[in-house]
Order: sequence, then structure tokens, then C-alpha cells
Amino acid sequence: MTMPATIAASAAPPLAPPPTRASRDSRAQASLAAAIARDASARADREQTLRVQQQLRAQQRAREAAGKRTGDERCLAGQRMRRVANGWVQAGSC
Repeated sequence: MTMPATIAASAAPPLAPPPTRASRDSRAQASLAAAIARDASARADREQTLRVQQQLRAQQRAREAAGKRTGDERCLAGQRMRRVANGWVQAGSC
């Protein structure tokens, strides 16, 4: 008894040839290139984060400098204090 042609053809897919050294090397190089690209992207993200943090620190220092008054107003522990005739009173936050 013989098998029909359709069953015999679909019974087993053809085997792929084993990977060659060249194909393994090219996959390794592609993997390395992808890792380098990810590292470069992560570095750019970290540098952007540092730039934003520097700007925020500069703004905070500017606010603190503007909050410190000379003469009859002082900034103590986040509270603005104003000199009056018999001592100091709170005059808001710094």
C-alpha cells in the first residue's frame, strides 16, 4: 500500500541546516550592536536627568537667595520672620 502524495509531503518539514560559524558571528555582532545602542540611549537619558536636576537646584538656590532678607526680615527653618519692636513675628514661609 502506498501513501498518497499529499500526506507524504506534509508529514515532516525539511530540516534547516545547522547554523554556521559566520551566522553565529553575525548574530553575536548584531546583539553587541543592540547592547551598545541601549547603553548609549541609557547614557543620554541619565545626562538629560542630570541637566534637569541641575536646573532645579539652580532654581531652588535662587528661591532661597530671594527668600533671605537682610535687615528686619530673616528666614529661619522655612519660616519668614520679621523684626518688630518687641521681638520677631512670623511673616509667612520662605
